[in-house]
Amino acid sequence: NAEIVYTNGFGVMDKGERKTAVVLDGAMFNHSCDSSTMRHWDEEKQHMTFYAIRDIKADEEITTSYFSTRKTYSQRQESGLKLGFQCQCERCDPGQPGQERDELRATSDARMERFQRLRAKVPTILQHMSSDTTVLRRHHEDMIAVLRAEFDTKADQLKDTLDDGIWMACLFKDMAYAKQRAQECYDTLVIAQGAECSETRQHKRYITNPALHTELKRLKGE
Repeated sequence: NAEIVYTNGFGVMDKGERKTAVVLDGAMFNHSCDSSTMRHWDEEKQHMTFYAIRDIKADEEITTSYFSTRKTYSQRQESGLKLGFQCQCERCDPGQPGQERDELRATSDARMERFQRLRAKVPTILQHMSSDTTVLRRHHEDMIAVLRAEFDTKADQLKDTLDDGIWMACLFKDMAYAKQRAQECYDTLVIAQGAECSETRQHKRYITNPALHTELKRLKGE
C-alpha cells in the first residue's frame, strides 16, 4: 500500500539511489523536531539502527524525526501535516503559551532562516571559487555555528553539514580544512553511533584521506 509506505517509510541512500525503507520497530517511534535518536542505514546488511543521541529517561518516550527539522516552525508544521499530524513537540511548543513561546519560536525561526539562506548560497560559492578557499571556509563555519546555536551538539543535525565540508574542501584542494571537518564529523559520530558503526568507520578513513569521500566519486561519475 503506497500510503503505508509514504507515512511509515524512512528515506535512505542505497547503492547510490534514493529509496524508502519500512522498518517495523522504527515505524512505531513518534516524531519529534528535537528527537532523542538518529538512524543509520547499513547498505551491506540492509538494516536500520536507531542510536540515542542524548540521555533518555526511564519513562521518556523514544522519538525520531520523520523529516528534516532544520526548518522554521511553520515549515515543520507543514511537513507534519503532509504526513497527517500536527507536531506539538517541545521545540514546536516551547516554554509557556503567550509571549515566552512566541519569542522562543521567533529566535529559532531566525536561526533556521539564516541557515537556509547560507545553504542556498553554497552552489554559487562553489561555482565561483578560486584557489583561495577563505570564503568557503567562512561560509561553512557560519552554517555550523547556526546549527550549534539551535541544536547544540546533536549529531543528527550536525553530521550532514560537517560531512559536506569534507568534499567541498576537497574540490578546491583544501585538504587541511577537509581533514579538520572529517575529524569533527568522526568525533560526532563516535559519540552518537559508536566506533564500530560503518558510517563512523568510513569517516575515520576520511581523516587521513578525505579524497575517498563517496560524494566526490559520485560527482566524478564513478
